[in-house]
Amino acid sequence: MPAALQAAGGAVTSHPIDFALNVVVDRKPIAGQNPASDHLLATALIEALDRPLATA
Repeated sequence: MPAALQAAGGAVTSHPIDFALNVVVDRKPIAGQNPASDHLLATALIEALDRPLATA
């Protein structure tokens, strides 16, 4: 799957250690790599919700 995402122009990142904490925030998308990242993912989500909206 990473090869297909990269071929479509996506950036694929992962942590070199299995089940290590890993959260990626890329503008609006926020993704956690695995169940161990749940608290870190929740923190990133709360921070994103607290940010002011960009003005047009």
